[in-house]
Amino acid sequence: MLAPMDAVDSLRTLRARFAESPSARALEAAIGAARAGEGEAVAEALAPLGEPERLFATVALGALFPAAAGAPARALEDALAASTMRLDWSRLVEQPLMRAFAEALVDAGELALAKALVGRAWYGQAGFVLERLVARALEAGDATDARALFEGISDMAKADRAAARARMGLAAGPDGEADLHAAVAHAHAEPIIENGGEEVEALARLLEVLAPLPPEHPAVEAAVRAIGALVDRFLAQKDQRSHGTGLAAEACARAARPDAPGWLDHARALARITHHPEPKAAAEEAIAAAAQRLEAGEAATLEERSHAPVRLEPAPLEALRQEEHFAQRARDASTHLADALAAGDLEAALGALRVAIEPGPAGTPEADEQLRYLAALGAASGEAAAAYARHVMETFRWRSGARGVPKGYWDAVLEAGVGGEDGRALVREAIGLGLHFQIENNMPAKTVGRPLGVLAGGDPELEEALLRAIVEKTDHEKKHPGHATRIDRIGGCVAGLAEHAAGPERLEAWAAILEEADELARLAGVAKMLAPLGLEEARRCCGGAIVRPEGVAMAKALAEAGRFEEALELAEALGTHRRRRSAAEKSRDAPGEPSPDWKESPDPRTQRAALLAIAEVKLGAKERKKLVARFEKAPRARDRDSQGVYKHQLGEVLLGAGDVDRALKVLAKMKDCRVAGRGPAYLARAVERWLAAHPEEASPERVGAVLEALASKRVIAQCLADVVHESVRQLAALAPAEVEARLGALRGQFRGSGDQALVDAGWAAALYEAGDEARGQAAFEGVLEKVRGTRIHFWSEALFSAATAAGLVEKAPELFARVIETFPLGRYPNAHDAVGRLDDAGRRALPGLLERLPAPSAEALRLALARHAGEHGDAALALAAMEGASSASEVDRLGRRLACALARGGALEEARAVAREAGLAR
Repeated sequence: MLAPMDAVDSLRTLRARFAESPSARALEAAIGAARAGEGEAVAEALAPLGEPERLFATVALGALFPAAAGAPARALEDALAASTMRLDWSRLVEQPLMRAFAEALVDAGELALAKALVGRAWYGQAGFVLERLVARALEAGDATDARALFEGISDMAKADRAAARARMGLAAGPDGEADLHAAVAHAHAEPIIENGGEEVEALARLLEVLAPLPPEHPAVEAAVRAIGALVDRFLAQKDQRSHGTGLAAEACARAARPDAPGWLDHARALARITHHPEPKAAAEEAIAAAAQRLEAGEAATLEERSHAPVRLEPAPLEALRQEEHFAQRARDASTHLADALAAGDLEAALGALRVAIEPGPAGTPEADEQLRYLAALGAASGEAAAAYARHVMETFRWRSGARGVPKGYWDAVLEAGVGGEDGRALVREAIGLGLHFQIENNMPAKTVGRPLGVLAGGDPELEEALLRAIVEKTDHEKKHPGHATRIDRIGGCVAGLAEHAAGPERLEAWAAILEEADELARLAGVAKMLAPLGLEEARRCCGGAIVRPEGVAMAKALAEAGRFEEALELAEALGTHRRRRSAAEKSRDAPGEPSPDWKESPDPRTQRAALLAIAEVKLGAKERKKLVARFEKAPRARDRDSQGVYKHQLGEVLLGAGDVDRALKVLAKMKDCRVAGRGPAYLARAVERWLAAHPEEASPERVGAVLEALASKRVIAQCLADVVHESVRQLAALAPAEVEARLGALRGQFRGSGDQALVDAGWAAALYEAGDEARGQAAFEGVLEKVRGTRIHFWSEALFSAATAAGLVEKAPELFARVIETFPLGRYPNAHDAVGRLDDAGRRALPGLLERLPAPSAEALRLALARHAGEHGDAALALAAMEGASSASEVDRLGRRLACALARGGALEEARAVAREAGLAR
C-alpha cells in the first residue's frame, strides 16, 4: 500500500511536468511565427497539437494574422483529409470567427481551401458562412469567386443556397434570370425536410433577397406560389409552416413601395394562409405599417433581417480557465476572440486563444467526481462519507446560484452507506432548504423521494415531517396535481420509509398524512408490506383502488407472496386508468349533463408492464402458461411501433416460459420497430442469449432461424450493428456451420465495409474461442483492414469485446494494440464502455498503448481507465493511467480518480491526502 505522501508526491511530480505544457510551447512558437508572417513555421509549430486544438489555433491565428493564414490551413486540411476523425468546426468555433478566417483565406487567393475547411461542419453553419462569402465576393465585383463559393453550399442548406444563387442572379442583371429561377428551385428542392417548415422559411429568406425586383417578376411569383403549395400539401400540420409563412408575409410587406405596390398584395395573400396566431399577428402588423408607408409615399428600405446564429454570451475568461472540456472552452473563447478582433485588440484576442488551448489549473471538481469520491469513501469509513456528504451539500451551487445538491447526490449518499443520525441530519437540512422537491429526471419521472425516505426511516417524528413536506404542492403541481414527478416523489418516499422495519402503527400514521393530502393511493408504494395481506385488504388500505405506477410493483409483490391469481386480477384492473377530473375539465361539461368526478381511459401499457413484472417472479409451469395466455390477450394499440413493442415483450415472456419455438415464430413475423431496443434485432439477441444459457436446446434449426431473422430486410442496419458481433460469436459456439454459411448475408445488410467489420469481429472471436487461432488471426487482420473503410454504424467498443473474448492481449499482443487504435473510429466513442469491455489483462496493457491514439482519444481512455480503477479499488492501475497525462488539468482529474481507488482499497488517509491535492476536498 502507498504511504500517504507517495501518492501525493506522484501527483505533484506529474503536475510539475506541465509547468509549461507541450501544447502551450507549441502555441507560443506558432504565435511568434505568425507575428513574423511565417506561415510555414506556424504550420510546423501547430502540428503536434491534437486535431481539435490544431483546428482552433489554425482558425484563430489565420483570422488574426491573415498574411500567415495559408500554409497552416493547407497543412490542417491535408491532416484532416487523411484522418479518420470526423471533425466539425461548429462544435469548436463560433461562426463570426470562422467567417473572419475564411475571408482571410479568400483574400490570400486560397478560395478552394476556404471552401473545403468551411465545409467541415453541419450544413447549416457551413452554408451560412459560405453564403456570406458569396455576398462579399459579389460586393467586390468578383462573380467568378462567388460562383465557386456557391458550389460549396450543401443542397440541404436550402435557405443559404437559394439566397446565394439569387444574389448572383441580381448581380448579373438581365443575364441572371436563370439564376433567379434556380434560386426558387433550390429553396424547396426535394427531399422535403420533415414537413416543409424549413422550405417555407428558405422561401421567406429568398423573398427578402428578391425585394429589389418588381412584384410581378416570375421568380417572385414562383416563390409565393411555392409557399402556398407547401402549405396546401401539409395542411394537416399547418402550424409547422406558419412561422415561415409569416416571415414571408413580413418580407413582402417591407418590400412594398410606391413604384411596386404589388408586394403588398403578396403579403396579404401570404398572411391569409398563416394559421398560427402569433406569426399571423406579426404579419398583419407589418402589412398595416406598409400600407401607411405607401399612403404617405415613403420608399421601402429593402433591409434584410439578420440571419446570423443567435449569439450566446460566453463565460468570462477567468471562469473558462477552470473549464476542463476543450469543446466548451473553445466555443466560448472563440466569441471573446472574435469580439477582440472586431475591436482591434490583438493582445486580448491572443489571451483568449491561450485560454482555449491551455487552461489554468483544475478548479472545482465536477459533480460526478465528487459523488464518485463520496461513494468510494463509504467503503473505507461511514463517518468520513457522512462528513464529505455534508461538505458537498454546503459547497455545491446550481449554476443559477441557488443552494442545492447535484443530481445523483442522494443515491450516492445511500451507496456510501451513510445512515442513522448522520443520514437523518442530511434529511433535516434538505427539508429546510426545500431540496425534497428536486427532480432528477422528467421522462421517466425520477425524484429524490425514495432516498430521502430511506434515510429518514426509523425516526417517527422525522418520517412524518418528511412525508408532510413531500406531499406539499409546488406552484406547478397546484395547476397539474397529477403530475408524474409528484406521484413519483410521494410514492417513492413511502416506499423508502417502508424499507425500515415498520409495524401497523407506522403504516396508519403515513396513511393519515396521505389521506389528508388526498394522496392515499400512493400508500401502494409499500407493496411488500401490503401484498401478504391480500389484494382486497391492500385496496382498502389505499383508499379503494391501486393505480399506476405503484400498481406494477404491487402486482409483482402479490406474485412473490404466492398470490398469483390476485396478481393477475390486479394486472387486469390496471388496463383501465382512473384519475380524478380537474375543476377546469368539469367547467367545460355541458350544462345539465352529468359531471363525473373520475375519468377512465384504457391503459394497455401499464397492464403489460404489470404482467412483465409478474414474469420476473419464479413461477410454476402452469402459472407460466397462464401468464403467457393472459399476456397474449392483453389489449394493445394498433400502430406499428406499439405492435413492435408488444411482440418483443411477448417474445421475452415466451422465453421466460421456456417456449423458445413460439418465441422464434414471433421473431419470424416481426417487422422493424422504431422504438429503441424493441426491434427484431433485439428479440433475436434475447433468443440467442437464451440458447447460449440452454445449449442443449440449441439445435441447428433454431440457430439458423435466429440468423435468418438477423439477415432479413426486416432488420435495419443501425439495429443490426448493435447486436451482430455478440450474436455471431455466441451462436458460432452452438452451431458454427450455420453461422459460417450466413456470414455473407449478414455482411450484405451493411453498405460500408467498416460496418461489415462488426460481423467479422464476432466470427474472428469465435474462431479464437474454438481454438482455431490461425484462422482467428487471419479473420482479425481482415477486420482491421475493413474498419478503415466506409463507416456509418460502426462502434469500436464491439471490437474491444471481441478482442477480450479472443484473448488477444496474450495470444496476439500486436493485434490487440491495433484494436485499441480503432477507438476513435466509432460513431460515438464511449471510453467508459470501452474500458469496461476489457478484462484485467487488457486494462493493464492499455496505458502502454495509448500513445498510438490521437490526444483526445488517449485522454478519454486514461480518464475512463482511472475511473474503473477508482470504482474497483485498484490504485496501481490508477497510477499507471496517470503516467501518460498530457496536462496539469488532466493530472488533477486523474488524481481524483486515484483518491477513489485508494478509498475503496481501504487507504483512507492516502485517499484524503490525494483528494486535497487534487481539489476534491479541503
